[in-house]
Amino acid sequence: YTAAFAASKHAGEFLFRKKPFTIINNGIEGEKFKFDASKRKLLRRRYNIENSRVMLQVGGFTKQKNHDFTIKVVERLIQKDKSIKLLLAGQGPLEQEIKNKVSSLNLNEYVIFLGEASNLEELYSAADILLFPSSWEPFGIVALEGQMAGLPVFVSDRFTEAVKVTKNIVYLPLDVGMWVNTISNTKSYRKLSDENLVLSLKNLGYDIEDNEKQMMSLFYQIIRKKNEK
Repeated sequence: YTAAFAASKHAGEFLFRKKPFTIINNGIEGEKFKFDASKRKLLRRRYNIENSRVMLQVGGFTKQKNHDFTIKVVERLIQKDKSIKLLLAGQGPLEQEIKNKVSSLNLNEYVIFLGEASNLEELYSAADILLFPSSWEPFGIVALEGQMAGLPVFVSDRFTEAVKVTKNIVYLPLDVGMWVNTISNTKSYRKLSDENLVLSLKNLGYDIEDNEKQMMSLFYQIIRKKNEK
């Protein structure tokens, strides 16, 4: 090849081994995910969760996304707090298996399956906590989006530190008791202003407009070099 790009150092080393490559971050539009109180109110009313402590997980139902672990955590949390509701957004091969597990544990009134969701901005505003207990996950766009919404984001320690762009993210080993205790002790959220959240995203190189400019600049360099030959 004449030029190689990857979304992270980890991905580049996997794809290209010891050959050279350039990292272009998987950026997002931070402003798009700002907390919206009116959307929060509407969506929570739609699902009858106005007075609930709402947890959200976004992702396909696969082994990687580790929904089985989430259900174990939520089952324990409900024993302490009956106001807990879990929203699961996504589809996948293990969806029915997880639904069966929820039913067998008598958790149907606490878990809401949303299917494939196109309104993630609304869901982030409606939620109080974002869960991301992946079995493996070198990077996660959803974790970035959740941070921009001001949510406390709980991720497994399988994530790279690169996804941490604010103080709102917590890395935890895949230990049910540790997740239960940490989440139980999380009382407040949305501590940072919207401006600080977006600025933090930009400063750490995950603003999609900046990523676009970087990519275009590299393309122009490649074209110039080719023409010089």
